[in-house]
Amino acid sequence: MKKTRVVKAKAPGSAIEKWFARKFTVTAENYDSRSKIFRKIMAGSMKATGNPVYGGLVTKLNQGKVIESVSVPLNVSLSEHTKQVALPADLLKKAVREATYRAGMHSCICRESIGGCKNYPDAPSCIFIGEGARQLVSNGLANELTGHEACARIDLAAKMGLLGHAYFIEAEQYFWGVPNENLDKFLEICFCCTCCCLNVANLKYASHAQKKTNVSLGWTIVVDDNCTLCHTCVEICPIGAISEVSCKMTVSDVCYGCSNCVPRCPQSARKLVHTGPPISDLKDAFHQVNLKL
Repeated sequence: MKKTRVVKAKAPGSAIEKWFARKFTVTAENYDSRSKIFRKIMAGSMKATGNPVYGGLVTKLNQGKVIESVSVPLNVSLSEHTKQVALPADLLKKAVREATYRAGMHSCICRESIGGCKNYPDAPSCIFIGEGARQLVSNGLANELTGHEACARIDLAAKMGLLGHAYFIEAEQYFWGVPNENLDKFLEICFCCTCCCLNVANLKYASHAQKKTNVSLGWTIVVDDNCTLCHTCVEICPIGAISEVSCKMTVSDVCYGCSNCVPRCPQSARKLVHTGPPISDLKDAFHQVNLKL
């Protein structure tokens, strides 16, 4: 698939980029304070609050930068109609096994910034893959993982019912301190809960354009005739993709197949089906960056 814009290793950044990296790169020593700043900036950007400090700064730093989020539902089972489709969790495991480097965060910055998650206190923390992930270990935020250890985190997240996501957010380079030469060698894999995750918990407040930066691996939700219009799915859909129209639940084009509604539907009236072209490599789901992981 042709990339619409190719992010690649680049020369040293502008003065404001260098200043921001010095001020906000997260390390073990400043983790508590910087993680709270990180949360305020990310949540403020998603909600478009117009805060004169955070909102303006994020707008400046994200201008022209790539933001891509790929939903990786971890509990998909094959049906007769999807036998030739790679399971999302298997694509994720393939990516971490084949990566040149894997780093596992000591703790989740989203959960830690609010004092920990009450619903998922033992949730596995993020995995970073590619040569750029070495910086997280150098900063004291993560430890190197084997392929087996990384896959074990994926299995645990699936068992706990967490939502899998793979993120390439170019501006996060400043927070993690990833060198410019490794910008295209860096991918973040998160195991998200709807209560704490900065992206998931704030998606409903985002503009339509922001929501569309969150894409599916070709999976989407369909509603069958068992639906009783209880609106449980409307309340729990993190991206606000489901609504009632003419006494029928409809799924909009911003659905990114996270599957959060499937196990929580009281009538089992939600199904996750594969409707897109088959993908054999997680990197192919990213349209604006040629990842070298």
